[in-house]
Amino acid sequence: MSKILINEFYRGGTLTTTDEFIELLLTEDLTATQLESFFVGDSTSSKASKFSAYKFTNVSSIASTFKAGTIITVGGTTAISQDTSYNPSTGDWNIALNAGGSFLPNANSGNTGDIAGDDVVWVDTTNSGATISPDGFAVDIGTATGAFTSAANVNFGTSTNNTGYALNSDLAGATNTTNWTTGIAFASTTPGLANGGANTTYINNLRSIPPLPTLTFSITPSSFAENAGANAATATLTRSDTSTSNLVVNLSSNDTTEATVPTTVTFTGNSSTVTFAIDAVDDVIVDGSQTVTITASATGFTNANADITVTDNEVAPSIKISEIQGVGHISPLAGQIVNNVAGIVTVRTSNGFYLQDPNPDNDDRTSEAIFVFTSSAPTVAVGDSVLVTGTVTEFRPGGNANNLTTTEITSPTVVKLSSGNALPSATILGNGGRTIPTQVINNDAVGGNVENPATLFDPAQDGIDFYESLEGMLVQVNNPVAVSPTNSFGEIWVLADNGANATGRTARGGIGISANDFNPERIQIDDTLFTSGSSPQVNVGATFGTITGVVDYNFSNYEVLPTSVSVTSNTLTKEVTNLTATTNQLTIATFNVENLDPNDSASKFNNLANSIVNNLKSPDIISLEEIQDNNGPTNDSVVDASVTFQKLIDTIAAAGGPTYEYRQINPVDDTNGGEPGGNIRVGFLFNPNRVSFIDRPGGTSTSSTTVTNNSGVPVISNSPGLIDPTNSAFNSSRKPLVGEFIFNGETVYVIGNHFNSKGGDQPLYGPNQPPTLTSEVQRQQQATLVKNFVESILAINPNANVVVAGDLNDFEFSNPVSILESAGLTSLIETLPQNERYTYNFEGNAQTLDHILVSNNLLGKLDAYDVVHINSEFAEQDSDHDPSVARFNISGNNAPTDIILSATNVNENVPANTTISTFTTIDPDTGNTFTYSLVTGTGDTDNAAFTIDGNSLQIKASPDFETKSAYSIRLRSTDNGGLSVEKVLSIQVKDINEAPTVVQAIDDQIISTNKVFSFNVSNKFTDIDAGDTLSYSASGLPSGASIAANTGVISGAVSKTGIFAVTVTATDKKGLTASDTFELTVANNKATSGNDIIFVEELTGLDRYIVNAQGGSDRIIGTNGSELINGGAGNDYLDGKGGTDVLLGDGGNDTILGGLGKDIVFGGDGNDRLIGWGGGSDEIDLLNGDQGADTYVLGDPTSVFYANSGKSDYAEILNLQTSDRIELKGIANNYSLGSASSVSIIQSAVGIFTNNGTELIAVVETGLNQNTNLATDNRFVFV
Repeated sequence: MSKILINEFYRGGTLTTTDEFIELLLTEDLTATQLESFFVGDSTSSKASKFSAYKFTNVSSIASTFKAGTIITVGGTTAISQDTSYNPSTGDWNIALNAGGSFLPNANSGNTGDIAGDDVVWVDTTNSGATISPDGFAVDIGTATGAFTSAANVNFGTSTNNTGYALNSDLAGATNTTNWTTGIAFASTTPGLANGGANTTYINNLRSIPPLPTLTFSITPSSFAENAGANAATATLTRSDTSTSNLVVNLSSNDTTEATVPTTVTFTGNSSTVTFAIDAVDDVIVDGSQTVTITASATGFTNANADITVTDNEVAPSIKISEIQGVGHISPLAGQIVNNVAGIVTVRTSNGFYLQDPNPDNDDRTSEAIFVFTSSAPTVAVGDSVLVTGTVTEFRPGGNANNLTTTEITSPTVVKLSSGNALPSATILGNGGRTIPTQVINNDAVGGNVENPATLFDPAQDGIDFYESLEGMLVQVNNPVAVSPTNSFGEIWVLADNGANATGRTARGGIGISANDFNPERIQIDDTLFTSGSSPQVNVGATFGTITGVVDYNFSNYEVLPTSVSVTSNTLTKEVTNLTATTNQLTIATFNVENLDPNDSASKFNNLANSIVNNLKSPDIISLEEIQDNNGPTNDSVVDASVTFQKLIDTIAAAGGPTYEYRQINPVDDTNGGEPGGNIRVGFLFNPNRVSFIDRPGGTSTSSTTVTNNSGVPVISNSPGLIDPTNSAFNSSRKPLVGEFIFNGETVYVIGNHFNSKGGDQPLYGPNQPPTLTSEVQRQQQATLVKNFVESILAINPNANVVVAGDLNDFEFSNPVSILESAGLTSLIETLPQNERYTYNFEGNAQTLDHILVSNNLLGKLDAYDVVHINSEFAEQDSDHDPSVARFNISGNNAPTDIILSATNVNENVPANTTISTFTTIDPDTGNTFTYSLVTGTGDTDNAAFTIDGNSLQIKASPDFETKSAYSIRLRSTDNGGLSVEKVLSIQVKDINEAPTVVQAIDDQIISTNKVFSFNVSNKFTDIDAGDTLSYSASGLPSGASIAANTGVISGAVSKTGIFAVTVTATDKKGLTASDTFELTVANNKATSGNDIIFVEELTGLDRYIVNAQGGSDRIIGTNGSELINGGAGNDYLDGKGGTDVLLGDGGNDTILGGLGKDIVFGGDGNDRLIGWGGGSDEIDLLNGDQGADTYVLGDPTSVFYANSGKSDYAEILNLQTSDRIELKGIANNYSLGSASSVSIIQSAVGIFTNNGTELIAVVETGLNQNTNLATDNRFVFV
């Protein structure tokens, strides 16, 4: 007997990180040691054996014994929150553990749980094999069977994602699927709880919890009409207990639009039964018979439920098919019952029939037909007139979200009215009928989904809506012409009217795609309903007789299902290229040989060899894709492909071709994607009699090939080699192969590619519009890595011959191909006319997946390019891809002979990086291009002074004749074939007149009023030009002063005080100039009632120590001695300079600078600015702004004042008033307030500190509190 039972589980994301969970029920007591012997997990996708397994570990830390009835829920982090609390004695029976966590570590490394569509969910004492022990339990879901299936205790034949399974019984009933509820939404699952009914009873029994007393129902009658009115039925309710107490029971109806009950009913005394009436509710809705559930519930009792049937009394009106189909992709009646739907049976299938209204409406947007799903062979015949009643259902094929739905009537009741009726006329698609859209599949999906009700339904323009408007209808295609070969599914795509109205026709009868046109005019013909045989094997361009069938949708495509087709012509032949190799012409091809391995038939090898020799004319170099290993799809460790290559080479030689050699690199096993076990890869074939392969050993399956610069020649590290093979961009995909070839002395770099496939992209005819191209992301990453490699070659030699070839799995207008082109490559498919651009046919769309891209130099040598159509258009194929071949004119190369400079001299002083000359190379070959470089050797003295941009020579720094009059460089010119010439070149510097310069700034000058002065400024200027003389002029001189033009002497006597900005200009003989400006201060040096300028050092006697400037706005400059300066009335500027000074601003708004020394500064009246600090150390200045709004400056944007000597220098501010400001450098967080009692006799004095409170910069005697917030107090200003 199972010791642990799976009681409930949910299939969703993953078992470790999302919403999946498995609920386990212990059916007997287990010790922690016993529980730790169990594993829980899922199976392999084939159900061959156990796959993921999580082992119970360290559960003894939760409890030593786990009681029968314990529920343990195992799941992902969004499904459950881990909970290890456990105490059955208090009613805590549940434990929740995260899979992969410390209590349930992964026991099968690398195999993580993900309950899939085909899976076995299990709990057991072993973590491998395909059996379940008697102690374990397993549940099988999905249709697949494997070795593990037979071990399961219960098997479900179907599986739907995002759904739950719950057991509704005990252990004995767990093996019967009827005792399980399935299809449970996540929100309705109950992890950690019993599942109700018998399951709850069973768990309570395991836990020894006595059952609750019950309520039971009987209702008479069990069915009544909705118009039966009050007392339509009588319900009798019985209680199972023996209590004599009154019991109030709550009553409810789950559908009060059909039947109602009283809110409550009461058992009285010792009565064990009670009755109540059920009333019928009439409506005017045609809704058929309805089941109503009556529920009785009471505290301490199990609920009672009983069903009654309420029959409809309305007569169901008929409804038209066009009303069911509606205007849109989803029926407006989806999920509803429709009655008496009339129509003619047009086609029978194995599980239903198509029904079409012979009396259509006038709206082309609504289909007149519908499929009636009978699930088994229908009893009707074609031509029967019937009435159908059933449920409107939107069927999505395969449950695949990338498929559109088909509107159907399911669970039908069919009434035949008559037989042998004429079928409705088939709607003609094309000329004479409905016009088929030719460009747009969809361009107006709201929210990116055509099934969104807000999306415009536009059959006239949108192809996806056009075919939806014909869903199920008989249609007729006149003069069909095939635009695809017959594929392996019997599908053929055709155009109506011989393709008369189609866009993008190819030269050979197909239809090609473009960036904005994926050809909605294509019509898929399928043989599903053929009365005999299957689709004929036809090629592109084949023609048919008129095709008639019904429109259906399956496998992401609309299709027409006829009962037969007749072929009227099928004449297409395979192409042969005319691009043969010649003495001076190199041919390069790419060819996907589709999973070629030695076990393929001899005919495949022979046909491929014949194609290479006769259709491709034996190209010199072939990039091959999908070469498999020596045993093909056998999935073992074999990766070598030497037998595959050699068998193809031998078969080519036997067909009359050359004996090719090959180069390739074996991949790491099972890392290249493709057919499992096949290890497909890219390889090169080359004709050694025509081209040489440069072998550079060292390339491996995991080493990355690099490019180095060898004297201007790109050299790849390994040939053959792979590009970044371990990069995640190449996960499960082929790695680009690089090879270096020589033809006629020229190097050609070839990169063979096979990018990841387009598998996984959303379809053209799916609900999501435009389709999401998920696979493109990886191709863009791959293209970027190849682009970077190409750029590394062209960065060294822009004229290198580079070929990027192969199956890129994307179109010429796609992002991946555009990325490659951004490296300087051209896709040769774009050199062809639009109607010849295709190498592949997918669902009738001719398209390019295989490319040859070349660098600009090789593009200039292109003779021709040809896609050779031998596969994609034909039903009989040796590959599903067409090969392509390019021919290049490469006639050999001669070295250049000389280099000529366009100019050999340069003017001095031209700006740095000026282009001073261009190069021309003399070369006997015409059409060559050249790369220039500076090289070492004789004459390279000044190479470092120059750079080269293309064919231009640029000088790095401005030349100066007086410093250097000539340069010598050594230059190499390399042609596009790698040959070069070197030459020593000389560049002369021409001397030109240069402007004079200021060699030293003119010093500011101070003179006294009415005193003669003189000073010379000529020594402040110079001119580098030999023999040049200068003349001088000045502007801004005060009246009474002038400058001598020939000597630069400024002299005179000035009577007016002031500070004058004087600009002196020196001019050379050719008019070039240099200027400098200085201040000329004219001081009266005496105190008057006017505006005075006084330099104390100019005073004598007592006036040198005590200065009273009287009235006016004065400027007084002290000395390095000690002075007492009083500015008097007016806005004065006082500067004490050095010494211990007393500076009094007196009246006015004054600016007072104490300078060096310990100064006393008083502002007096007015708004004064006080700066005591003079830049020294050990300064203690006394500052008193006195009246007005004064500013105490303790710092500027560059310096914190008084921050040099700890507590030995600071500003002592006597009284900080509300209107005053203190100016500090930086931000408030740089400062702090604290007690200054150690330096002040006033105990409440506050110090302003910086450097984390160690540096005192100011003492505020009064007016400041230590608790002041510097950041918010507006008296503090930070600069």
